[in-house]
Amino acid sequence: YIVKFKSDDAIKNISQHKSLQQVKDLNLSFGHYAKIDVDNKNDIEFLKSHPEVEYVEENDLVHAYPIDEMTSKSVDDPSFNQQWGLKNTGLNSGGFFFPGKAGEDINALNAWEINKGDKSIKIAVIDTGVDYNHIDLKDNLMINEDELNGEEGVDDDGNGYVDDIYGYDFANNDADPMDGHGHGTHCAGVIGASHNNRGIAGVMADVQILSIKFLQDSGSGTMEGAIQSIDYAIKRGVNVMSNSWGGGPFNEALFDAIKAADEAGIVFVAAAGNSRRNNDNTAA
Repeated sequence: YIVKFKSDDAIKNISQHKSLQQVKDLNLSFGHYAKIDVDNKNDIEFLKSHPEVEYVEENDLVHAYPIDEMTSKSVDDPSFNQQWGLKNTGLNSGGFFFPGKAGEDINALNAWEINKGDKSIKIAVIDTGVDYNHIDLKDNLMINEDELNGEEGVDDDGNGYVDDIYGYDFANNDADPMDGHGHGTHCAGVIGASHNNRGIAGVMADVQILSIKFLQDSGSGTMEGAIQSIDYAIKRGVNVMSNSWGGGPFNEALFDAIKAADEAGIVFVAAAGNSRRNNDNTAA
């Protein structure tokens, strides 16, 4: 369960309760939260009725949303002709026998005549991680220079995370957010694959991508990891958060985290319209 307390002292005190030994302080910047393993209904009722507890909710599972394979050659990146979302010829979005609609895209080529992005823009990809060695992404990564040039095993920048050069992995609680699934790397590529005559072309040719992993290599993760990831992205000062995942019922702690991001001036982008569903009729 995820439990919101009124103070850090309350978390410390509750951990002394004889049947609540698995208490993990999440150390979030926007409130006092802990993950607590509970085995029986009496302990749940005890927490819900405790005067220092604001709310108790399940640590729900979430998962990466499926992504369609990207199926116009005016760009030198060899797979651009498959990126119908950027340049839709009709045939590249549906095929010869089931053509799509030519021009139904984001008009990327014309947009690039105006602007292709900027290295000052920082986007957190909160997902299964990002392959930070990928030829199409390595030049557009957000690098923590203090940790890169610091001492191994030391929190050189004092942000509470040791050796977080490329970001952080809240699925395994370490500083290696390497993608072992592929979903996060795909999303990062759509956002900011370099225009380098290799692979695909990102919507932005220039950007800084911060890899934050909370989804396991299976594609699933916990709400605990989700809110920790959002909090970390806030601390790293990103401008945008990309979140191509979902599942479970409404979660108050997640709402609190998204609200904290909004108050920090960060744009929170969530997946929508998956599985060809109309969001006006069916919740995403």
